[in-house]
Amino acid sequence: MRLVFAAKDPGGCDSLIPIINELSDNEILCMMSESSKAILKKNSIEFLDVDSMSDGEIYDNLRKFNPNVCIFGTSFGYSIDKKIIEYASKNDIATLSIVDYWSNYWGRFIQSNKQYLPDSICVIDELMKQEMLDLGFEKSILKVTGNPRFVMYKNDPRKHDENIILFISQPLRADDLQLGYDEYQVLEDVIEALNIINIKKHKIVIKLHPREKKNKYESIVKKSSIPLVLNRDSDIEELIQKSVLLIGMSSIVLFHAALLGKSVISYQPNVKKDLFILNKMGIQKTIKSKTELVNDIKRIINGKRKLLNNNLANKYCNETSISKVVSLVRSLAK
Repeated sequence: MRLVFAAKDPGGCDSLIPIINELSDNEILCMMSESSKAILKKNSIEFLDVDSMSDGEIYDNLRKFNPNVCIFGTSFGYSIDKKIIEYASKNDIATLSIVDYWSNYWGRFIQSNKQYLPDSICVIDELMKQEMLDLGFEKSILKVTGNPRFVMYKNDPRKHDENIILFISQPLRADDLQLGYDEYQVLEDVIEALNIINIKKHKIVIKLHPREKKNKYESIVKKSSIPLVLNRDSDIEELIQKSVLLIGMSSIVLFHAALLGKSVISYQPNVKKDLFILNKMGIQKTIKSKTELVNDIKRIINGKRKLLNNNLANKYCNETSISKVVSLVRSLAK
């Protein structure tokens, strides 16, 4: 088979890595943009940097390679996956997208009121499938496969807590998601809560999203009475392992940490639309007030609140997710 893999955002790209590795005995062309490039470099996978190409050059490369199937991580905007879907639909090339998280479904497939739908969409579970059906996606293109990315969290042997409280940032204001709060308000509330608790033994680290600039929270850090460390470049998996608690909003990183049995808090004050997946699953409630936030942090720090034994890893870290996506790719290539 001749396969094209393409992604822009880190979450979507992460979902592709196990599939690229599993199908490495085929002819493969990876076409990567923005944050996805660093992920392929980390995994020693060769790729074309499409950020330096015109649309015409992208289409020339596709024409020369002549793929059987194109496989995508999903992104917002007129991203590389949408450009290739547009090309493939005109040239009778099969396409498949993997949705890596339970949110913003149509935003991944629409730009300027135009739909860019692949032949098949891999969804994580029945919950995601039903949410997408409710939004008007066609049942015939939705395939429940799981997320191949989650397999890496199964039986992870690393256990080296270093008393880190990790804040997981997201570019909510930049994405204009209108959730009722933004990341600046949440971070300031978290700092205030930690001040009330008088945290002394823990290191507070702010993990920036790959799309965020290193100086994003500089003014907040400078005025904070608690020492804060801004971190953009460290490996997120290592930081998760070193942390005793992760605080965020609705990032997939909170779900990753929960798969590893870490304590997590989703804090979303005045939330209009709750995207925290553990709350959707009925496993853990979202925290919506500063009082609740203070109390929950205290319980975790004092060892009185742990993630419920919910068999998350057994359900979502199943290696069959890789084989299901691979089987789908092979069927589309025929």
